[in-house]
Amino acid sequence: MLLISYSNYCYSQSKIKSIQIIDQHNQPLVGVNIVELKSNKLIGITDSNGTVANSVDTKTSIYIHYLGFEDLYFTIKPNEGYQFQMHETVDELDEVVVTGGFTPTTASASLFQVKRIGVAEIEARGAVNMSDLLEQQQNIKIIHDNVLGSRIILNGLSGVNVKMLIDGLPLVNGSGDDFDLNQLNLNDIERIEVVEGPLSVQYGSNALAGTINMISKKPETDEPWKGGINTYAETVGSFNADFNVRKGWENTSLAVSGGRNQFLGYDLDSEKRGKFWRPKEQYYGNVRLKQQIKDVSIAGFYQQFYEQAEGLGEPQLGLNSKIQKVSHMARDNEFTTHRINGGINVEAALSDRSQIQVMNGISYYEQQTQKFVRDLDYNMEWLSENEADHDTTSFFTATSRGSYILSDIGNYNSTWVVGYEANINKASGGRVNEEEANGYDEYSLYTAYKWQISEDWAFQSAFRYTYNTYFKNGTVQFLGMDVPVVPSFNLLYKPSENWQYRFSYGKGYRAPSMREMFYLMQDQNHYIVGNPDLSPEVGDNFNFQTTYAQNYNELKWSINTNLFYNNITNKIEMVEMDRSLLPPDVPENTPVVRTYENIENFVSTGFSVNLSTEYKSRFTFDPGFSFLARSGSEASDQFFNSYEITLRSSYLIRKWDTRVNLFYKYNSPYAEFAKNADGTVGTQTLDSYNLLDLTFTKPFFNQKLLATVGAKNLLNVTTVNIYGDGSKGILSRIGTGERPINYGTTLFLKLGYQF
Repeated sequence: MLLISYSNYCYSQSKIKSIQIIDQHNQPLVGVNIVELKSNKLIGITDSNGTVANSVDTKTSIYIHYLGFEDLYFTIKPNEGYQFQMHETVDELDEVVVTGGFTPTTASASLFQVKRIGVAEIEARGAVNMSDLLEQQQNIKIIHDNVLGSRIILNGLSGVNVKMLIDGLPLVNGSGDDFDLNQLNLNDIERIEVVEGPLSVQYGSNALAGTINMISKKPETDEPWKGGINTYAETVGSFNADFNVRKGWENTSLAVSGGRNQFLGYDLDSEKRGKFWRPKEQYYGNVRLKQQIKDVSIAGFYQQFYEQAEGLGEPQLGLNSKIQKVSHMARDNEFTTHRINGGINVEAALSDRSQIQVMNGISYYEQQTQKFVRDLDYNMEWLSENEADHDTTSFFTATSRGSYILSDIGNYNSTWVVGYEANINKASGGRVNEEEANGYDEYSLYTAYKWQISEDWAFQSAFRYTYNTYFKNGTVQFLGMDVPVVPSFNLLYKPSENWQYRFSYGKGYRAPSMREMFYLMQDQNHYIVGNPDLSPEVGDNFNFQTTYAQNYNELKWSINTNLFYNNITNKIEMVEMDRSLLPPDVPENTPVVRTYENIENFVSTGFSVNLSTEYKSRFTFDPGFSFLARSGSEASDQFFNSYEITLRSSYLIRKWDTRVNLFYKYNSPYAEFAKNADGTVGTQTLDSYNLLDLTFTKPFFNQKLLATVGAKNLLNVTTVNIYGDGSKGILSRIGTGERPINYGTTLFLKLGYQF
């Protein structure tokens, strides 16, 4: 959704033909540059009273710039007086983040390195969903699957190891056990926060690789009616529209949004009836309500998502049994996906130092598959009579989390947190082995103490105890002992305003998913079955991160480095089954025969370097490099290496009030590995490829209308080669040879009007 946050300003007219600039405390600002936008001509610099003469002789668009404050754009008329209020720029290191910590904090004070992707970048990229947004992010790889959708790999670990949250509550995975990122729309999202590495103490199971938290837009109290309408069109055949309205009263606020996305489908072979990227329609809606009752805040939300996609088959001559005639027949699949997310959050201040936070929510996912037989010559269709061609499978999670927080302990405001979390998981449907799958639940207690040793040093220790109704012992190896808790330790050192150092150790824990244990799919081409004897994954993660930031006149720059090491035991992978162990009713020549098993050991390690620069609030240049090495028992201790190069850059053309944005990413070859039956190491490798986007953003009508236009995939990458004989991992699910990875070069236009 198009919702860019611009600097607030105050406007008034007076008899004095001057322009006054004040700060948020209504104090005059001295030395502010006021520039004519079209000609880039200096109108004047404010004096000791914060004023400058209004010397324009026609209606003029101006640009107001002052170091350390957010830029303003406005249109003024001659012979009139104005007053504008500027707001201090919030440095990226001091933006508020919520992921990883038990309480909101600034990015510079967070014990975790939190990557923040704001709405400005969402708009600049022309991103519609999470796949669009994350595809060119560092340390993230998106794999496109025509059956399972767009899947994520983070630091070498697949999406089942990535915890996906919306406002801190977990989302249910899709039918493929990874999230289809194309189904996670951004219309109601304010920002994305990414933390790499395990957060099992904070969020429980499934957070081994990292956590991605989608922070939604919140309505504010005492806010007049506001809203917006947004449209998006792309030459590949995408047409989207959405809306939002919100209102705040004294103690109550309300926000409603919704939209529709349409994709006509695309294939590199335009003659094919069935498209690799399936045609689909999506509908979604969101409602948020917040009530403040003295020191108690109650916020509720409800989200609903619906998608219908078509998997069209290729026509073949065959007998239409309904009319006993030979004609062109096709067998088509229709996939219907339904998601519901809802929750109630309560925050209550018990005193100036203590508070209670309670989050209760549900996440529901259902996918229905139906197969139709269609006669293309006589325009007839009917449902397949084979029961195995139809299925409805659903997954449900209910979460309750509560925390008691005591702050301002000691001289440097240390914090203590204690809390609980309960997760109830259920699954049902034709592709779940209901004789064994009654679901499993997890009940946890956690505590953390953040010791603010001094203004420069902070240390946090945190522990989580989990009881799983299926894996009843719940112990993990720590310092050579079996212990019933998952620990984590974090250290933050800030020796100066410029330097920050972070070191962390975290124990990761992931219980096998319902699909991995109880899935059952059997037809003439597939026999895929879960393994109820799987053991939980357990990992050790070490992370060291540094940040150096410097401001020099109007140049701001920072450099970030990150070094990590993961060691995971009992990693779960989908593998080729021993066909001699197949049940009697499954033919040995069935094309796809898979199950899940534990891998003894998996190691991933790597580093990344990022440079971020900004000059005069108009030019940014942010290159990055990351290196990843993976090994383990399945690699016979060989290491498989890959790397990425990223670049984000933008330039503001003040004369036209237009920002030019460039996004680039190079992905080196990426190999997945597994031992073959003879003990040799088989690999399956995704070849290298480049992605390059160029976009332009420009506001109109005093910032009410924002237009983003651009070209995606300027290098026209359409396919990438997958080669090798490996049998495990996410690449093994999509086959070898030239595989589609992108539509090729496309043009798009996104318009958003705010009122």
